[in-house]
Amino acid sequence: MKKYDCICLLLCLTLGVNTSCSDKQSNTEKEEQGVTTVLPDAKNEVTIQVLKRQNFNHELVSNGKVNARSKADLRFETGEVIARIYVRNGDRVHKGEKLAELDKFRLEQKLSQAEDALLKA
Repeated sequence: MKKYDCICLLLCLTLGVNTSCSDKQSNTEKEEQGVTTVLPDAKNEVTIQVLKRQNFNHELVSNGKVNARSKADLRFETGEVIARIYVRNGDRVHKGEKLAELDKFRLEQKLSQAEDALLKA
């Protein structure tokens, strides 16, 4: 009886292994067929354009941070009100270019007061 049970068990295991292996092969074949039917055989058409300087009218939308190559802090020797700013954010500037101007009225008043105090002394 034990022999019969061992043979039956071995037969069932062999049948189970064969069945499971054959399903994987058929699934692989189905996947390959699905991939070949999804992908078209048409070739992609590529157009080219000669580069030239022109306006770019398309809007670019993206996420991220933009950093400047170089950055400078603008400081004056005196703490007065800024009367005029000659450049805007993002403008290209050159070394020595005038960026902003202080209100000279208070500075001129302080100078005249100092000159008056010097004459009185």
